[in-house]
Amino acid sequence: MRFEARTNELLIPHLKRDFLAIYSISLMVRVAGVSWGGIDMDESINKVVLFLSGQPKPIDFQYPHLASIISAISCGLMFLIGRFFGFIDSINEFREIYYTNDEAFRVAARCAHSTIASLIGPISYLVTRYFGFARRIAIVIALTTTLTPVGVWFSHFAKPQNGMTVGTLAATMFGVAYMTNVLQRKFAIGMGISAGIAIAFAQSAIFLLVPLSITTLAHSLSDPRGNTKGVLRDGLIALGTTVSAWAVLSILDVIYLFDFLEYKVYQSRLSFGWRGSFSSLYSDAFPVAISPTRGFGPIAFILVPVAAIFSKVGPIKWVSCALILSIFLIAWTVGDRVMPHLFLQFVITLVALSSLSFASLTEQVQPRLRLFGWFGMSALFLANCWGSGLVLQQAWSTPASTLVGRELRKLVTPKGPLVMTADIRDSGLRPSTAAKDLTYARHKRLAEKYNITIPPYSPQRSNYVHTQGGYPIISIPWVVEGLETANPEDIKIVKPYSWPVQPEEWDLDYWLNKRVMIYVTRDLEYYTSDNTTVFYRSFHQELVKRCKLISYINVGRPLFAQTKYHIFDCREAP
Repeated sequence: MRFEARTNELLIPHLKRDFLAIYSISLMVRVAGVSWGGIDMDESINKVVLFLSGQPKPIDFQYPHLASIISAISCGLMFLIGRFFGFIDSINEFREIYYTNDEAFRVAARCAHSTIASLIGPISYLVTRYFGFARRIAIVIALTTTLTPVGVWFSHFAKPQNGMTVGTLAATMFGVAYMTNVLQRKFAIGMGISAGIAIAFAQSAIFLLVPLSITTLAHSLSDPRGNTKGVLRDGLIALGTTVSAWAVLSILDVIYLFDFLEYKVYQSRLSFGWRGSFSSLYSDAFPVAISPTRGFGPIAFILVPVAAIFSKVGPIKWVSCALILSIFLIAWTVGDRVMPHLFLQFVITLVALSSLSFASLTEQVQPRLRLFGWFGMSALFLANCWGSGLVLQQAWSTPASTLVGRELRKLVTPKGPLVMTADIRDSGLRPSTAAKDLTYARHKRLAEKYNITIPPYSPQRSNYVHTQGGYPIISIPWVVEGLETANPEDIKIVKPYSWPVQPEEWDLDYWLNKRVMIYVTRDLEYYTSDNTTVFYRSFHQELVKRCKLISYINVGRPLFAQTKYHIFDCREAP
């Protein structure tokens, strides 16, 4: 078995060509379909624009701001490229693009995060070559890791989990190298820097980094090649480099530390009303885990623990087992709030480790073990190719805005009637100035209720929309996930635009009295079931009971939160 460092492997002539080829494939898969016709709630282009306009203080601290800075840099590059090729004449024209159609800003940001996420493949390739495996095996492992479907899916969003996963994968590989190669300090430093990068993108990196650090420390202390003082010293060095790297890359969070900590307290309130249970491991976490696009997929779900059990490489065995245990603990803790982004870093890291374990089996003496190693590598590769194809198929399919907008234009005109939709971006219609004024008036009323100052309304965006002819369309007043089951009286900290549930707004008559007559719902079956909060459920049940269903649209893009839409006409509602 080869699992020993071979530095000369990094000097072979074809290394650079392989690196660039793998990176190019990874990038092409991720960039394809980034303009999928929608926006994720965590893609905050407003932060990016404020940063570009010279306002460094973030409007919120939901995530660390390294991801927003990268998005801002990408938009700045978009402006420079536009000026160079003559597509953009001035700053005013650039500003007008944002106010009239900010899709270009989102695409630029997604491409920037895709370039970072594409490093997953090359990292896997370099590690495999470093440990002395054959070139063909290294290429297969690199492509298997880079084509992990959940990673390809997340690369279609400008979200911090992309950079976080690259950091945690690199930290894991440095940890394995440290445990395998006579406890060399340079690997401890690399592990610390990678961990700092990961945390600078998203604090949820600690869910992987903590078990990784414990396993690395415990395994290294038991290694007869090292010594206790040296290992502990290296651990402190790794911790110091982690903190230093995080502080440098999270400079805005450090400068506004008290605001950052206050927002973390606010976010802790989003955990109201949910508790994990062992039954939730099956009912909520298991479907995500076996999903071919959002989790491991059925094949990897079986092969990953098998690889951990049969691995002939001690560090990989124990790191894999520790990470699998962490997944169970997280799934049990969050219960019905299981989200794929919690497991993105685990899935990609475990796929990489499992591929290395199978690769080590291909060099065993026993023919059965060699055959099993080749089978495991091949099965993971083919399963990930299939899952990534499913992701791209949805990314390239017709967006909801096209299909829903086509139906709404048959029912309404810019003069009326008022429309309420689950997501304005999916409606295919631009809201009129009057409709935007209604929405702003609501925010202003709630800001006064909670004694909060909100940013002023943007007259530029209103004017641009008005000149192009907007529709009287407003959005259902959803609340931030986590607050939907909270008692408003228990919420001590309220942030602008993240208002607690307002019970009166989930009464259909409240909106009928405001002359809102057309309603577009999303995932009606879910919101009329017992799986959702009583406010959402009663509102949607009233729509079904009192209003006329006039259109049903099955978009079929669940990965992009675009599935089934129902349009109701309530003009004759009793």
